[in-house]
Order: sequence, then C-alpha cells, then structure tokens
Amino acid sequence: MKTQHTPILMAAALFGSMLNLYSEPSLPEPEPEPQPYVVGVSFDPTNISGDGKTVIGIEPFAEGPSAYGDTGFVWTWESGTTDIYSVGGIVCISPVTTYLNPYGISQTGRYVVGAMRVDTVTEVIPPTEPPSTEPPSTEPPSTEPPSTEPPTVSTSGPSTITTSVHSAFILDRQTNTLTALTSEDGEYEVAYDVSDAGGSAVGSAWYDDGCDEILRALWWKNQGWTTPYILGALSGDSDETEALAMSGDGKRAVGYSEDGEGNTRAVSWNLDVQNDVLVTDYSVGAEDLGSLIEDGYSAAHDISRNGKYIVGESEAELTVTTSGILGRPTTTVPFIYTDAGGMKEIPLLAGNVDEGYADSGTANGVSNNGRVVGNNTIYYTVPGNVVTPNISDSSRVGFIYSASQGTRTIAQWLEDSGVELGKWNFATAQAISEDGKVVTGRAYDRRPTGGPSIADSEDFGYIAREGSGAINPDEFLPTTAASQAPAASAFSLLNLTMHGAHHIPLQMMGANRHAWATGDFARYDRNDLNSGLAEVGGAVDFFDKQLMAGLGIGQSWVTQDLANGGDMDMNGQYLLSELSFKPTKLPVVFTITGAIGSWDADIDRKYNNGGALDTSSGSTDVISSSLRFRVDWLDAVKVAGFGITPKLEYTVNRTEADGYTESGGGFPVDYDDQGHTAQEIRYGLSAARTFCSGKALLRLRAEGVHRFDQSGAVTSGQVVGLFNFNLPGQQIQQDWLHMGIDFNYALNEKITLTSSVMTSTSGEDPVFGGSLGVLMKF
Repeated sequence: MKTQHTPILMAAALFGSMLNLYSEPSLPEPEPEPQPYVVGVSFDPTNISGDGKTVIGIEPFAEGPSAYGDTGFVWTWESGTTDIYSVGGIVCISPVTTYLNPYGISQTGRYVVGAMRVDTVTEVIPPTEPPSTEPPSTEPPSTEPPSTEPPTVSTSGPSTITTSVHSAFILDRQTNTLTALTSEDGEYEVAYDVSDAGGSAVGSAWYDDGCDEILRALWWKNQGWTTPYILGALSGDSDETEALAMSGDGKRAVGYSEDGEGNTRAVSWNLDVQNDVLVTDYSVGAEDLGSLIEDGYSAAHDISRNGKYIVGESEAELTVTTSGILGRPTTTVPFIYTDAGGMKEIPLLAGNVDEGYADSGTANGVSNNGRVVGNNTIYYTVPGNVVTPNISDSSRVGFIYSASQGTRTIAQWLEDSGVELGKWNFATAQAISEDGKVVTGRAYDRRPTGGPSIADSEDFGYIAREGSGAINPDEFLPTTAASQAPAASAFSLLNLTMHGAHHIPLQMMGANRHAWATGDFARYDRNDLNSGLAEVGGAVDFFDKQLMAGLGIGQSWVTQDLANGGDMDMNGQYLLSELSFKPTKLPVVFTITGAIGSWDADIDRKYNNGGALDTSSGSTDVISSSLRFRVDWLDAVKVAGFGITPKLEYTVNRTEADGYTESGGGFPVDYDDQGHTAQEIRYGLSAARTFCSGKALLRLRAEGVHRFDQSGAVTSGQVVGLFNFNLPGQQIQQDWLHMGIDFNYALNEKITLTSSVMTSTSGEDPVFGGSLGVLMKF
C-alpha cells in the first residue's frame, strides 16, 4: 500500500509547487525602480497641496546637480521624496542649475511653482596674434650654449564666462514639463503660488527704474508665460510690492505693498477679469487690507483655496506685562481677514510656553474652513530672575488656530485629538491642507523643557495629521517595508528546507528504503532573523534502485526583529518531495526536488509618532513553493581518500503574501497583496570519505551562489484614511559563498545519526545553521 500511495503524494507536492510557481506566467514582474531618496534632517517644507497628499520643500546646500546650491523636493506618499532635478528634466535645459526652490503647489499637487537659477558656461578662446610684418633679422646666429632651464609653458589658454539667469518656473508633474516664467524687463523672478488648474501664477521680480531697484508683483497667465502683468501697488512711490499667494480658482491674490507713507501693508488683488484684452500693467489695483494699529505694518501671506480667508502678520500692541519684560510697546502678531469681518488678531499662545513668553507671531497658511497655522516666537528668561527677567534666548513654536478653540501649539492640537506624543518640538507650522487636518513644518527631536537651548537637537520636516500624530518621512516610510518580511521569510524557510537537511540527494544518503526525522535551525544576521524546522519523511526505490523517491512533511517557523523594536512571528507547514535518479552505468545523479508551504505571519510595526514609539499590528497568510533541478558527478576524482563530487543546481521560487490591514497606532497601513519570483544557481564541490570501518562519514562542502533577481517584493498600499504609497523591494545580495560540514555515524545496520553545520558569506543564506537527524532503514 505504501508503494502505491507514495507516487501520488510526490506528484501532489511537485505539481503543487509548479502550480504556484507558474500561476501567473504572462505577468512578468515590473522592473524595480531605484529606492527613492527620502528627506533628511535639513528638509524644509514650504507648502502642501490642498488635498494634503503632496508636500514641497527645500534642502539647503544639498548634494546633486548643484554642489553648493539648494535642492527642491516633492514629497508624496506614493514615492517618498523626489529631487525636482530628476522630475522636470532641468539638466536638459541648461548646463548647470544652481538652485531650484519650490514655493507654491496646486490643489492636487500636479503644478509646482518657484524660483531657479541657471548658469550657462561659455568657453572663450583668446584671439591668436597676427603674423609679424618685421623683416627677417640679419644678425648672425647666437654662439651662446643652449639654456639648461626648462622651457616656459604658456598658460594663456581658453577661458570661461559664466552667465547666471534667475527666473521663476512652473512644473507640470503629470507631463514632466518645466517652463521658465520670465518677464521682459524684470530680473530675479519668483513665483510663489499657482492656481489649481495651472493656468496662472503670481510672484514678483526686480525692475530698474533708472534710479533704484523696485520689487513689483507679477501675474503670469498660460499665454506663453513670458509676458506677465505687473500688478498695481498702493502708491506710485512704492519700492516693494509682492504677490505671495492666490486662491485656487486664480481669481484673487494677496501679498504686501508700500503705501504713500512708506508703510508696508497687506493687500489683495482682484484677478477675476472677464476680458484679458482690458488687462494691462498696473490696471489691476491693490486693495489695502489694513493693519491692527493705525499706520502699522502688515503683510498677507496666504489665502484659502476657496478665497474666503486671508492670513498674515500685522503690527500690534503688546500687553503691559509682556511689554515690561521685552522693553517695547508693539510686536508682530498673526491675523485672519475676511471681507465681512475685516482684519482680526489671532491671539498669541496663552501664558508661558515651556518657561518662556510668546512675544510675536506670524500666520503662514489657512484652510478652507478657517484653520490657521503659523509660528510664535518664544523668549526664555534666566531661571530664578523673577522680578526683572532678562532675555537669554528665543525659539519658535508652531501653532494652529480656529475660531472655536483658539490658538494651540501643534502638540496641543494633536494631543487634543487623542494622540500620545513624545518630546518633539514643533517649531514651525508652514502650511495646511484645505480640510484643515494635515499640517507640515519643521520640528526638533525634543522639546526645550527646563531651558531654552535646543541647539544640540536635530531638526527635520514633519507631516502631522489630526487624530493620527506626526511623522518624519525619513523615518516613517522605511517602516512600511515591514510587510516585506513575511514573503522574504517564507523564501528563507523553503531555502532552509532545500539546503539544510536536503542539501544531499536521496541517492547519496547511503541507504535505499528509509525513513528520517530531522530538525534544522538557522540564523540570518542580515535580516535579524532566526528560523527552524522539524520534519519527518521516508523514501523508497524503484527500477533496481536506480530511482529514489522521497516525501517529507514538516513544521517551520521564523522570529524576526524589525526596525524600532518591531517584530514578526511566522509559523506553518510544508510538504517536500524528491525524485533522485542514477543510471546504472553512469556516475551521475539527476535530482528534482519540489516543496510547497503555507504560513501564518503576525507583524508588529513600530514607528516614531511625534517623538513617541507607536505600534500598528497585522496578520497575513503566505504561500511559497520551490522547484530545484540538480546534477551531481559522483566521485569525479579521489584526493587523499576523499571522493570529490562536483554539482550544479538551479532553483526557482514563487512566494505570495495576502494583503492585510493593520490595527492600532496613529498611522496603520492597508497593504496590498505581494508576489515575488526568485531564481538562483548553485555550483560547487563536496569531498566525502568514510571512517571507522564505514560507520562514520565526513563530508566537506563549498559552493557559490548567484541570485538572478536584484530586489524583493514591491510594497504598496494605503496609510488608512490618508494616502497611497508604493515603494520598491529591498535590495538582494546576488553572489555569495556557502560552506558546510556533514558528519554521519551508523549506530547499527538500521539506524544512522546525521548532523551538519553550515555558514555563508554576506548573502541570502544563513550566517550560521545546522541540522540534527536520524535515518532508519526499512
């Protein structure tokens, strides 16, 4: 009965592995893309799209096409952070782009505007001297001995001239097209904002009126982008006027302008012009939005996308207490403006903040529902000097304001929404999404409690979400790769099965019909992973012992440490079958081995949420199958009593992991299904000999391994309730060396103890592993 059922079970295992391997033959895996560069500690967010999905910013003095300029970034959940140099093809426009800084972004993130500098290098070859018209000399040749001094080498070769052009730009991220925004007579153009449809932009440029340089506000429209309209100023004598923001429909812009008295004032422009023919330079006049004190300073920094709210900063009177501390009567405070209610002061943070006093502030962004974000400047006093405290240092604190809840720090806003934060100091709040739920700015890695100095703290860009928390993209995005662990571990488990106890074909086990029980273990330092298995099985022979057929069933498991103290545990079963054929008259063994397994994985992903460690957990099912083809040339040569056996094998593996949704934590992820195909070849030698009258066998093994796939499974999914992301798989080591030692000892004619140890260089095999088993003839 056993002899009849064994081929059926073996066929099931082999067919199952092949079925899983080739379940999707017509869908080749996409070519892996390079790992996106993610923002570092010097990332400075400048704005956020209305839908909250895209953040733009600057990394000062970044490496890249410019070794000494600023680099602009576009950050999305789908692809991390991308250098704008690689987005818009800037290098194709000119030899060198020194900086490219983004400032404005449309509602969906398709359009980005800002400023750039392009350097054009021209080689100038000096003119050659004309031939001499002097008559030839009649002097006799010199009789002086030749000089022993080295000849003088002329250094007057070609020289270069560098021409720098500063201009604004608009980038269409959908078509990957960047267009320079210029003006006929202006220079140093800057675009600060763009309409949602990408049809217009506002900014400024410097103009020379013959006496002075004058800063003028500009309005570009998609009519070539080279002839902007100059927006009107409050006075013909105004030296500085800038348009800093515009509504989503492009019908209103805001900024500042000098009035006739030389005071800087917040202004707006009505761009809702029905007939462009009627528009000329200065025909769109500036409207003075006022200030919080008479003839005081003010400037508008942003307008909501629906055009209802305008925010900025204005001069205002200090309270008596704060005035006494700071020694001046006025300060600058944030404001919010509506057409119906006019300009209203946004209160500074109440009371003392981190043992300091809120001295001044500014508003940087506003949502469609009137939520405002900005910064307060906090001055710290010398501890213990209560009567007449002296100013010792200052720092910024980001705030969010709403009419219903007043002014709160970003930390308070998040904590009020149920988030448990650590010690991040949210130093700025630069921009806010149109629904008022996503904020971006800069933070330090600790709050300045007990003293003002945070100079030793790293600062970085953050993205905060109401009810979720705040993340540093540089730290958060890599943690989403935790979902790659189950698929990678399933491959490692079948790899341990194939190249642990089953690293020797059945025909080379020294027995015919037999059963086995074995236990394997392995340590993978590269992935901080420990694995093990327990297996039982048996083998029978056919065709006068030329064909051996074996079948095994086992339990295998993995424990893996993930980033930030996270972990993954996986447990399941597998089925393995093998056919090993040795022709009677040839010293060659042909072997085909198939294995298929299924495991349950539990993953705890940990990440930094506002300075506190947060955890999101999930579970998934993984199925993996491998098929191996192997050829061994038995005892090709003999050396010192050892039979040297070369071998060559090819293995293909297919692993699939179900998608799953995490629970818990501020930023749980809904992961998509994953699938990956791996292929490898192994080539090597084994040297074996017997001792103790044939009772003991020693085998030494060494082999090279080459993996054909360069990266693992792609990670994609959605941060629950937020945004999609798509990250490439982890890089795979492609070549390494694997070595092992086997020692078997026959207790009697029926029972043999088997053991082996193995190690490998840096690669996908265990850094250390071993196997213990027993083989019983029947």
